[in-house]
Amino acid sequence: MNRSEHQSRIARRKLYAALALLTDEELVVVVRKGNPEGYQVLVERYEALVRSVVAKCVRNDPMTLEDACQETFLRALARIADLREPARFKSWLCAIAHNQALDTLRRQRQISSRDISGSGGDENQPVWQIPDTSANPAEAHSRQEVAGVVREVLSAMPDLYRDPITLRYEQDLDYQEIAELLGKPLGTIKSLIHRGKAIMKEELARRAGGYEGAMVLAG
Repeated sequence: MNRSEHQSRIARRKLYAALALLTDEELVVVVRKGNPEGYQVLVERYEALVRSVVAKCVRNDPMTLEDACQETFLRALARIADLREPARFKSWLCAIAHNQALDTLRRQRQISSRDISGSGGDENQPVWQIPDTSANPAEAHSRQEVAGVVREVLSAMPDLYRDPITLRYEQDLDYQEIAELLGKPLGTIKSLIHRGKAIMKEELARRAGGYEGAMVLAG
């Protein structure tokens, strides 16, 4: 290593050390100005958190976990100019990680669903994800229709309600875990889930009057 390279490396280390002292909000501003070192600080600061969020959805598959984590940070970098409240970078990043994990999980289920035989599939999956293959053909078809309507209603809901409901009923997280993940008070999360369930049931009942799908999120 020549003298110039050595001095350059020292300068980068000093810059990184200085950036590491900045808040998330300040680092977002730095990144928006085109400084890649600022984003590297954010990546290292929240790498473990993103891994934890993704791991709750993508289990026992190290390669898929790594891919989802990497894609999370790439998506965040691509959208960082659109972040309205830089001070909330942490919760914003967690939301991206959560959505990326769900996208990855959906792709996995789409692939695995084509291989489902009469064994009944994964008992841990929610009712709207795969049909009950133990039912007779007519019942299975009806169940698929219900699942499709539930998915449609859920996807049309505002993020405010959809995110906590998805985490609760699809990812099986408890209320405290959801509160920590979304950066909201525990009481707020309970209220959002309660209200979101009511909205879903009302919409399902409106669409099909007494639809069995209206009871999917009962309890």
